[in-house]
Parts: sequence; structure tokens; C-alpha cells
Amino acid sequence: MNFFKNDKVLLPMPEKKRIVILIDNLSVGGAQRQVIEYLKGASHDRFDFHLVNLDATIKTLAPQIEALNIPIHHIEHSGFFNMKTLKTLVKLFRDIQPDLVQTYLFTSDTYGRLAAKLAGRPKVICSIRGMDPWKKKHHFWVDKILLKVTDVVIVNAGNVIPHLKKVWGIHENKVKTIHNGMDISRFDHFRPADEVRAEFGIPADAMVIGMVGRYTFEKDHESMIESMAQLQNQGHDVYFLAMGYGNKHEKLQTMIHEYQLDDRFILTGQRTDAPDLIHAMDICVLASHSEGC
Repeated sequence: MNFFKNDKVLLPMPEKKRIVILIDNLSVGGAQRQVIEYLKGASHDRFDFHLVNLDATIKTLAPQIEALNIPIHHIEHSGFFNMKTLKTLVKLFRDIQPDLVQTYLFTSDTYGRLAAKLAGRPKVICSIRGMDPWKKKHHFWVDKILLKVTDVVIVNAGNVIPHLKKVWGIHENKVKTIHNGMDISRFDHFRPADEVRAEFGIPADAMVIGMVGRYTFEKDHESMIESMAQLQNQGHDVYFLAMGYGNKHEKLQTMIHEYQLDDRFILTGQRTDAPDLIHAMDICVLASHSEGC
């Protein structure tokens, strides 16, 4: 053998690690958007991803994930605790054999961590997206119990860590902070503002205030409706665009009608063109009591 000859040695490619990501649904939400940004930026040469959606009825963002050639497993989960969901996940994990299971949002945090343990998967990451003021004692009890089968908890803001230490009793060494990232190139191209306004019957020269967020308690659309009523009473020519979805849609619509703002305060419903709507606004408002995701 010639030890001085420059022979090329082809080393075998290391086997890809498999990662399963669980999330409660694929609606247009902050956590869902972060999952998509994560999957877009991840190294697909090193990792094989699978995504599990626990609400087969909500698939709004599925095409964006499918465009990345990532398989999606839709599960028809319902109820607070569903043994069928747990069994389905355990079987799925045993079939896929992931090296890592990562969960987003409470339902996925609960079923995903428990199923990963039962399926004998080695590593589990739980992603906490905020302080979750909606959670009751039993939610924190579940989180605290499942902390025992969680390897790492990822938060998106350092201020969440003292909160988790208080309600979970978590050791700081088990928590890692990874701030949210966003591909701002999404905002490089948008429809003309006049075109968007015309879609909602808003004059091109009117003042437009807007907000992007779920129709839920945390976002406080009620204050915006009351503020709009005051502006109307003062004679201002103002419109409000509220892009979102949620369990308070009907209540907000009733409130809008009671304040006689039907043609001024517009609930657009769930959409995927936030950059277009934001571009059509003169003022964009964040009125939330609390924020996460």
C-alpha cells in the first residue's frame, strides 16, 4: 500500500436523525408560524421531520409544511383526555422511531410527552410559548407531573423562566431560551393597499386602524371596539380591520352591532395574507392583556 498516495476515501453519510413535532392544530397562529419558520430553517440534510397535527379539522397551514416535503399525520383528537389519541400516538412513535419528540401547545405537550415515554423514545422537548394565564390548577398539575419525562423545556423569552420555576418547580438548568425568529422577506411583497381596502368596502383615503390576533380574551378586541365607538362619536372617519379567528367571534360581532359599527369594525376571519392587510393599515395595534407564541 502506498501511504503517500492521495486516495479519496468516501465515508458513509451519517444516518439522519428523526424528529417528530406535535402541535394542537394547523391554524394561523403564532406557535404554528414559529414551527413553519423552524422547519424552513432546519437542516434537512441532517434531520428527517414528521409533523403531527392533533386537530384533523384545522389544516390551514398544512400546504406550507407539505411544500417542504415534510409528512403530516393528522389525528382526530377530541375531549380533554382521549385514550384513542394516546394509543394512536404511541403506535405512530413506535412506527417512526424518532430520536426526538418536540411538542407545542398544551394538548400536544400533554399527549406528546406521555406517548413518547410509553413508546420508549429517548428525548423529549417541550416548547412553552408564554405564561398561559388561561391555565387552571389542573393544567399546571399535568405540566408538573410530565416534567419528569421532559429532557428540555424551551421558552421564547427569559421572563418565562421565573414563572415556570414558581408553578412547575423546574430547575433553571432544564430550561433553554430560544427567541422567536421570523423570515421578514414575507413582507417584501404585498398587494396594493387600495386593492385590499376595496375588498372590505373601505374608501382609499380613510384612516384604517388594524390588529392581527385571535378572537380570544387575551387579545382584548373589546377595548378596540369601545375605542372605535368613541372615535365615531367624535366624528372621525375611521375603519378597523381585525384579522383573526377564535371562540369570541360571535360575541365580538354582537358587540360591534350594539355599538352600531357594523360597517366600520370588520372581522376578517382567518386569513393567511397578514402582510397584505398590515400594509393596508395606517396604524397597527397590539392590545393584548398578555402575549405568548
